[in-house]
Amino acid sequence: MAQPVIIEAVRTPIGKRNGWMAGFHSAELLGNAQVELVKRAGIDPGDVEQVVGMMAEDPLPNYLRLNSPAQLPEAIPAFAPWRRIKQGRRCVVVGVGPVLGNLYEIGDQDLLDDLEIWSVGVLPIDDLPAELVASIREKRRVVTIEEHYGACGLGEALGHWLLTHAVSPESFTSLHAAGYPDGRYGSQRWHQEQSGLAGPALVSQLEKAVRG
Repeated sequence: MAQPVIIEAVRTPIGKRNGWMAGFHSAELLGNAQVELVKRAGIDPGDVEQVVGMMAEDPLPNYLRLNSPAQLPEAIPAFAPWRRIKQGRRCVVVGVGPVLGNLYEIGDQDLLDDLEIWSVGVLPIDDLPAELVASIREKRRVVTIEEHYGACGLGEALGHWLLTHAVSPESFTSLHAAGYPDGRYGSQRWHQEQSGLAGPALVSQLEKAVRG
């Protein structure tokens, strides 16, 4: 096996027990690492501040997941539980996380133009924007995309909401992590392609969902 090398890292400092950092509160040490992480990832600090404020107001347990943001050609709206990323002609795609960026790499502009793309920023799902519901009723084709198992994921949550609110699309396709279908491990991108979340497999799934 090749020798692993750390090219760059952001982490909290390490010291011995009762050393010179003993007087620092853990939040002080963590804060510097978090600030640098957000900066290097290219995340809008305003989005993080808003999300942390929402979490602080929620009496239930919360966790915040930061990812490197997808590089999208459109101007992205400020953080909100639901954001419409782009308009589309024939199919509503609802996704969570930077995997949405893979939709812009499919290499088929006509297919991309068919996709109305929405980003989910907060889970679980309590309600849907009226504009999203109207689009689903109009287009009648829905695709969810996420790097999570199908069980208890975005697809199940959205499907449950639609069923309980009598919104019945013609087709509903859930694209999600498939685990390790061939028993091998690899990069995040490789696993996305294995699960049909990137590359030719994603194109094939979208063509089937949009064009039948």
